[in-house]
Amino acid sequence: MEALNSLIAGDAFFTSLMATTAIIVLVITFQSVFFKLFTKGIKLSLRVAVIGLPRSGKTTLITVVFDAIMSGRLARYASVSGLETVERLTKYLSLINSGVNLGPTTDEEVFAYRYVVNRKRFGIFSTKYDVEIADFPGEYSEELSRDLQSRVKQPSLFQKEFFSWIIRADRYIFVIDAEAYRRSFMKHGSVGRPDYVSEVEIAFKNAVLQLKQEMLDERVYERPLLILFAKCDCFLLDEEEFALTYEDEKLRLSYRDKRFDQRIDDTKIANNFQKQLGKMAGDFGELLSFLRNNFKTIETVFHSSYYERGPFTKGNQKVVEFASPP
Repeated sequence: MEALNSLIAGDAFFTSLMATTAIIVLVITFQSVFFKLFTKGIKLSLRVAVIGLPRSGKTTLITVVFDAIMSGRLARYASVSGLETVERLTKYLSLINSGVNLGPTTDEEVFAYRYVVNRKRFGIFSTKYDVEIADFPGEYSEELSRDLQSRVKQPSLFQKEFFSWIIRADRYIFVIDAEAYRRSFMKHGSVGRPDYVSEVEIAFKNAVLQLKQEMLDERVYERPLLILFAKCDCFLLDEEEFALTYEDEKLRLSYRDKRFDQRIDDTKIANNFQKQLGKMAGDFGELLSFLRNNFKTIETVFHSSYYERGPFTKGNQKVVEFASPP
């Protein structure tokens, strides 16, 4: 009996020793992880893909969004990352301020504008976000939107850097050009849909179908989507002003253009502006419905890269938030 009691006591001691050892290991591990988080911070990333047809205003959009981030509420936490990003932003902001059209992107592959955000959580943990906003030549967006039969004939497209980047993006911004829509509407007349609507609808529908073909449907569905109607300031101009303002080489608008102040305050112009926005959204209704059924989180904004007041305040701010970490 004494031998049995001795054996039981030994097992209890061994069990207690193992439990104590396990607790010590857990404490050491927790302290090590906590120390790393406290001293080095939690590093996260955010990748935003901006997709649109050629000359839809993607590069201008990215430039003014970066300027807003670096001069807004994130300014104290954010810094531009990379010499090339700094050089491009400086160059493009100078051109935009001079009223010069940036023109189509000429890079052969993806260029990702980068910035870093460092934040403290609960006054203790430091969280570092590496944010990338990718700009693609519009021609690549056209390739992405080709019908599936054409894609089979060009399998090399799947290997391109821009398509790989899109697949790995965390969020998407689909850019629709309000200026191109208005031009198409003026040319087409008031009967039926403008040709540009059909062009955009086919392009984005095919793009989504191809993304779903490359990835699991659920992976596409879970990613936030922002549908951005760019250059909506064009609806504040009459037809003559519109024709003169949106020339190919000289845009005749400057960043934060003050000429829109009086237009926004004019009730007649403001009402017509809202009417035009509503008609444009209605013409793209079928596409918007398709996108809502294919993405869990979707928002629509009317944006101007040249004016921030009035009807553009909320939309412009929403784009900045969408391109920023939480």
